[in-house]
Amino acid sequence: MPAKHEVRCLKCRRVLLNDVERAALRCFGCRDMPKVQGAGEQWEELIDRGQQAVKRLSGNQWELGDLAIQVVIGRESDRSVLEDYAGRIGIEHDALLEFARVARAFPKDTRQLSRSFEHHRAIATREDRFTWIKRASDEKWSRTQMLEHVRASDMEPPRQKWTADQAARAE
Repeated sequence: MPAKHEVRCLKCRRVLLNDVERAALRCFGCRDMPKVQGAGEQWEELIDRGQQAVKRLSGNQWELGDLAIQVVIGRESDRSVLEDYAGRIGIEHDALLEFARVARAFPKDTRQLSRSFEHHRAIATREDRFTWIKRASDEKWSRTQMLEHVRASDMEPPRQKWTADQAARAE
């Protein structure tokens, strides 16, 4: 039995998450998500695609991350939209947020699909991430091997740039 203080959407019956939704008696999804989708996709279509991706989760972190990015287009400051979407497709909000973070760090044309999502995730915050993921793909490194190379590179002292005079004196 629902708690007495729960207010539900009149259309889909989901628990409304904030005062804006409660005032309209509609969740963001039922109220106005079709208006804000940058790709022109309808909210229900995004939910359906998300539910299908969750059912076949293995290897679909990219798809879920890309869908999460589409959901928040124009609403980046409204956390409840992504929370609502995550609840509707049946995945933890934090997992969906992480998938979106990695997908945003690696646009589709920069992803090395011969390497796992976890390879990409491990270096997603690095400025040189595109170089490392390309090397990992070319060298067929495991995630652990890639991280060992990254750590070793980070520990190397910076190379000194010599002027032509310094190079001549060194010889």
